[in-house]
Amino acid sequence: MEKRHDVVVIGAGISGCLTALGLQKAGFKVLLLEKNKEVGCPFKKIDVTEEIGLDNIMRKYKIKPLLKTNVSFWHAGKECFKYKSRIADLYFLRGKVENSLERQLFRQAIDAGSEIIFSANVQIKGKEIKVGKNRVLPKVIVGADGTDSMVTNYCFSDEKRKIIEGYGESYKSLDIPIGETHIFFDQTHLPGGYVYLCRSPSLATVVLGGRKGADSVRLKLLKKVNPELNQMIGERTGTKIKGKGVLSNLNNRVYKNIILVGDAARVSDPLFLYGVRPALISGDCAVEAIVNYLENGYDLGCYNALLKSRLLRGYFLAKFIRKVFERIDDTELQYIIRLLDKVDRTLNLDDVTARPANIIKIFILSLQDEPFKTVKLCVRVIRSLFDILISM
Repeated sequence: MEKRHDVVVIGAGISGCLTALGLQKAGFKVLLLEKNKEVGCPFKKIDVTEEIGLDNIMRKYKIKPLLKTNVSFWHAGKECFKYKSRIADLYFLRGKVENSLERQLFRQAIDAGSEIIFSANVQIKGKEIKVGKNRVLPKVIVGADGTDSMVTNYCFSDEKRKIIEGYGESYKSLDIPIGETHIFFDQTHLPGGYVYLCRSPSLATVVLGGRKGADSVRLKLLKKVNPELNQMIGERTGTKIKGKGVLSNLNNRVYKNIILVGDAARVSDPLFLYGVRPALISGDCAVEAIVNYLENGYDLGCYNALLKSRLLRGYFLAKFIRKVFERIDDTELQYIIRLLDKVDRTLNLDDVTARPANIIKIFILSLQDEPFKTVKLCVRVIRSLFDILISM
């Protein structure tokens, strides 16, 4: 049996549902294909992401976060830096629960007229899609099927990728105020990784992200060696969360009539591998590119340009910071936290990040306090910058 749709979206996660919603509202016939029996990531949790570039998207798609906050605490050893930013963090509810972010978007997409097939066994055959015994002939295919994307592998089988493990636990509460985010770094016990804690009125989440060893055993170890972290979590028993992010060499997200979005497009933030903001922005970029392709005859490749201007261009700094982060030890990390605290009190960190030329002022401030550590850190910074430039 042959079905005809303008667009088929493979994967009913955040980016897939947003893309379906945007295209359906634009007047196109959209079919969503989801391999699972229902919409929602497997674990109930809070995802935290910065609001940069999301204001218009949230208004356009009527997205409601759990809350907004602009206070975070950065911990390394005995050092702690309180960062009160002009840029808010958004807390989003995730999972197979009412009002989760993915279900907000899914309900709107279905109400607008999108069709959905659950438990879909999908095969791509050229420009045709096979779903069980059905054949679908869309004008555009959107790959939104996550980190283990079948669509990405079909389009770019030579992709080189690095898996970053993630583990977490969700609780009813934590011993931190509602709306405070705490981020802990420990290069000895979680090298190249971090632990973040966040709490909303109804749910709290702890997440470990690291190059390796992000699991329940590692969380217990981190609690044991860090009294402050242990006090915040206590002896609570949480619901386990597992996940992973991908660092990839992918620099093209369009193949023939296929567009990749969200985790399938490998657009997660390269520093912390946050996925919500990139999922929303990439989905919105896909809507714009597909509308221009179907209505105005644009090349689908315009999607790459949109992604670059709205999202990927800002990733150079994140890649640079990750390279530095992977080179430093705990002593240097504690020094950086002390330096950030002084910079924020002296110059305001938001102003510094908005004006890269202010790096010179930071260098002068750091030389005044700890010249030897400053020079040592500068060497690591230069090496990291060189590594990135070589890989471009």
